[in-house]
Amino acid sequence: MTRFLTLLWWCGLLAVAAYMGHAWWHAHVRPFESTDNAYVRAHMAQISARVIGHVKAVHFDDNQAVDAGSLLIEIDDAPLLAERDQASAEVAMRALRGATFSAELDTQNARIAQHVASFAVASATPVRVQKDLARFAGLVEDGSIPAQQRDAAEAAVAIARAQLARERALTEEATRERATLAAQIDEAEAAHRTAEAALRRTEIDLSHTRISAPIKGVLGNRAVQVGQLVQPGAVLAYLVPRDDFFIEANFKETQLENMHPGQPVAIEIDAYPHTTFTGVID
Repeated sequence: MTRFLTLLWWCGLLAVAAYMGHAWWHAHVRPFESTDNAYVRAHMAQISARVIGHVKAVHFDDNQAVDAGSLLIEIDDAPLLAERDQASAEVAMRALRGATFSAELDTQNARIAQHVASFAVASATPVRVQKDLARFAGLVEDGSIPAQQRDAAEAAVAIARAQLARERALTEEATRERATLAAQIDEAEAAHRTAEAALRRTEIDLSHTRISAPIKGVLGNRAVQVGQLVQPGAVLAYLVPRDDFFIEANFKETQLENMHPGQPVAIEIDAYPHTTFTGVID
């Protein structure tokens, strides 16, 4: 009987323990999901070259903390300075060429105005001498004047017509030259804009010879030395932000059903086994 009661007591104790364990599991384990497949991440910035050149100076070491805007790398800018001077001279030359064409256009407009005035005068002369010729022809027939005056009037008509044709041709030629000058001015202005664009591009490249930190952070994976020839796009270091860390946790699909953004998270890191951090699902 005693053994039976003892067995019954142990069974009751196990039942209570099982019940309490089940209750604890429901309260503290079942509502939560956990995973060891998690890693600390950060949105790192790549420090890279944007121009080709030899590195003149490096102003950082691995694991150095820097502020946004801190100068990190200097690339030799002598070749680009020469290119900038050449581009600046090209801009000045193109501007001077355009100004020269503009001055020539002003002169040509004045010349056209002069030819137009001369053409107007020449247009009136044939009418006048033609009337003189008609009058002289009648006077010659009745003997009032000698035939030489009629001949002179005929010559004057021919000269007046030739002068009119000449002035018309000069006016048309000057107009064509003005159109040519206008086209040359447009071409010079386009060349000037192209030269200015080349100068701006050179100045931009020149600014890229000084590489600064885009954000506040800590530098790592340095891959640059003084004297090294760098190419555009070459990664020279990584910059890890100081305050922008997050954890990338990988759960199984069967664990995701009741998860949603904003839920609290308890975080344990192997390097700090006695500290529990808190976070939220993003």
